[in-house]
Amino acid sequence: MVLIIGLAIFIRLYGVGFGLPYITHPDEPTIFYRAFTLPLQTYSLNPDWFIYPSLYIHIQSFVYGLVYVVNFILGIFRGTFVHIKDISEAAFYIWGRVTTALFGTLTVYIAYLVGKETFNKKTGLLAASMLSVYLLHVDCSHHIKVDVPMGFFLLTAFYFAWKIFETSEKRCYILAGLFAGFTISTKYTGGLIIIPIILAHLFSDKKERVFDKKIISTLFFIIGGFILTSPYALAHPRNLMNSTLYAASYYAAGGTTGHGGTFLENLRFYFSYLYSVGLSSKLLAIVGLLGTLSAIFRHKKRDIIILSFPFSYLVFLCFFKCCFTRSLIPILPFIALLGAGFVVKSVEIISKKLAFGQSSSNILLILLSLAILIIPLKKVVLLDQRIAQKGTRVESMEWINTNLPRGSKIAFEGYSPPVSDELFETYSIETLIIHDLDWYLVNGFDYLIASSSMYGRFYTDPIKYKEQISSYEKIFSNTTSAKEFKGDWHLIDSLNIAYPTIRIMKVNKIKIFSCSGRR
Repeated sequence: MVLIIGLAIFIRLYGVGFGLPYITHPDEPTIFYRAFTLPLQTYSLNPDWFIYPSLYIHIQSFVYGLVYVVNFILGIFRGTFVHIKDISEAAFYIWGRVTTALFGTLTVYIAYLVGKETFNKKTGLLAASMLSVYLLHVDCSHHIKVDVPMGFFLLTAFYFAWKIFETSEKRCYILAGLFAGFTISTKYTGGLIIIPIILAHLFSDKKERVFDKKIISTLFFIIGGFILTSPYALAHPRNLMNSTLYAASYYAAGGTTGHGGTFLENLRFYFSYLYSVGLSSKLLAIVGLLGTLSAIFRHKKRDIIILSFPFSYLVFLCFFKCCFTRSLIPILPFIALLGAGFVVKSVEIISKKLAFGQSSSNILLILLSLAILIIPLKKVVLLDQRIAQKGTRVESMEWINTNLPRGSKIAFEGYSPPVSDELFETYSIETLIIHDLDWYLVNGFDYLIASSSMYGRFYTDPIKYKEQISSYEKIFSNTTSAKEFKGDWHLIDSLNIAYPTIRIMKVNKIKIFSCSGRR
């Protein structure tokens, strides 16, 4: 287990400084600036913003405070006074990302404990090994975002839910409720963890009765865990309501970029992503699927409890029109658990039929495990090596700073290079096609910058996004290419951010007027 944990933390920490000192990830500042600036500017931990609850923001604030205190103490030994402004923002970003990586590694360890309790030690070790090399989990562990920490709290709550099923001890009810509260306080969608907690209580043969004090205390501790870690949410109910309604409407409407679709389209998207990318290899995906089907076929109490969260959560996700791959993070440990259980059980059956001894059976399991893990391990190592490099967004930013005239008016869409607003007059917009070419001309723009990480998502479905593609083609064909940095559009978040194709286009004013029919 020590070897697995060592591997898990190494591949989650390697490349953790990607993109820095430039902030290239559009989501990280959402957490970072609220955790970093609010305590300094308002001397309060109130984020006054509840689209995400507050727990991970507070954790990040604590980490940044610790970084400053350590630097301050070191400064005293050097005979200098260290002000917080003397520490680079990149240093805080790195430690914020390290925190997420640690949560990801702790999740791998909890996966081992859950596998050990629900099946056996061998299953726990293999489940932890699988989760440690799932590409989606490794990738998201590099970012200051809430999904990986939420996955840790959720799986820990599930662990204690399982202990409720086995022992029905009061402390397990309390801890399951408390960690469920922490889960919700990290991301609201984690609230579905209450389903396996309730099932564990109902299926337990050692419970006193259906509605006893212990299960009621769990509900109180869920609420208490949330209030304890997101206290300002209840202090500002109107703000909380407005934030959650905004988030719900955004997901329900499909955001502003139109990704997502019907329930079946979303289900197909998520399954396709897990099969082709998220689980690192098609073989690991098949193993996970076989393990899930085996659990469905057996449908014992144990299987129902394990399946209850990933099934209900996936159904919940598919009702929304926004499809974010990072939303799958909480179900990855359950896929690893079921897949590992299937592999271990299969080896036991084969060993029994071939009359293998215990040592031969163990060797067979080790060889089979290595066979299914070697390709995923290679992929995550390649991912880490690549994101540690400069990337097309930083390369294009350096070219822009060197070659474009100072003071140029530049419009750029999401996932474009971090254009300096000190050197240029900048206009950030989610997608360039929100406006037509004439609008950019009338408003005096000199250059437009497009990123395949944004426009590429429309080209993945030419029929559905015919209108959007047509709008982009009008921009591409009626502007002059100043420079293009070739990359690949990826479904892996870090590569999607670091290596898109960047198109820098000079506004051709005469051509735009002529194509619009004006003189």
